[in-house]
Amino acid sequence: LKKTHGKYEETTFIGGALFAQTDESGKVKNEGNAAWRAKNYKEAFTKWEQYLKLIEFKDDATVYNVAVCATKLKDYANAEKYFGMSIKNNYKVASSYLGMADAQENLKKIPEMLKTLQDGIKATPGQNVKLEKAYSDYFAESKLKIRKNFIKNPVLTQTKRIDTTQNTNISFLFIVLNIKLLPFLSKTSWAFSCYL
Repeated sequence: LKKTHGKYEETTFIGGALFAQTDESGKVKNEGNAAWRAKNYKEAFTKWEQYLKLIEFKDDATVYNVAVCATKLKDYANAEKYFGMSIKNNYKVASSYLGMADAQENLKKIPEMLKTLQDGIKATPGQNVKLEKAYSDYFAESKLKIRKNFIKNPVLTQTKRIDTTQNTNISFLFIVLNIKLLPFLSKTSWAFSCYL
């Protein structure tokens, strides 16, 4: 502890950076911690963000916690922002990529979400099982939606009936998406079949 301008400061080493935690910032952080324990996520977010501004965002663990808190509040814009900061801080990298991708999906930012998952898979070899699963699950869900929409479409349903009567051999609808899957793969064609 050292006294500066009449206030005691505690110098802390977190995430590779030294910063001084004043009485004020420490108090605000503790209020955020208490709000989190009480599951008052709105208050926790407000206090932790205030704390981060006081210390110029030099607390990697709290940056990540704010992102998680924003997710619980369904504040996906801030979740994306703080998970992005957490990635830059190299803190809980795999979880941060996954959280950022989830926020982007909820914001309907699908191209960004897919890029985040791809970047996360590249950045976390050996610890990216959840990222790979999220990536493949997205396309599996897309296939299901395409199939449901096809079946519900009255024009397509009528076409199916005509084709069946005429004994045509159309039995599948193939939609091919060219995507970049993993670092060690070049372009992979995903063929999704939807039974008519």
